[in-house]
Parts: sequence; C-alpha cells; structure tokens
Amino acid sequence: MSDHTRFEELVLPHLDAACNLARWLPRDVNDAEDVVQEACVRALKYVGSLNGGGARAWFLTIVRHARLARALGLLQRSPLLRAVN
Repeated sequence: MSDHTRFEELVLPHLDAACNLARWLPRDVNDAEDVVQEACVRALKYVGSLNGGGARAWFLTIVRHARLARALGLLQRSPLLRAVN
C-alpha cells in the first residue's frame, strides 16, 4: 500500500478531530488552519512509520507538536523575548 493510500485511509478520517484540537490550542482560526496543514504534511511524510492501530492518537500528537513548534517559532521572533535574553 502506498503512503498516499495509507494517509487517506488512516489519517484523513481524523481530520475533523485535528481541526478541533488545532482550533482549541491556539484559539485562532488562521493559526489552526496552518497547524493542521503542517501536521498533514508531516503525517504524509511519516505515515510509513505508523504501525498497526492508533492512527488517531498518532495524528493528534503530530498536531500538538506542530502547534508547539509554531508557538516556539513565534516566541523566538518576539522582540520582548530577545530583549530578555
């Protein structure tokens, strides 16, 4: 089975849950859309490493990590944070 097929079968059914989680985490719809898009790209890239069940938990973990990476990137660009360091 190709990675695209695995992605469609294992990850896409959980896209609504990912969108809900992403909207809840940053509380910003635009950021949430970007986070889900980043998570989908990562999930597609690594779907071959997904073994057996647990696709929902696996994908939502990627969403949380994408959100964290985005938040850390925004914090690193903050002038206030640069002034403190």
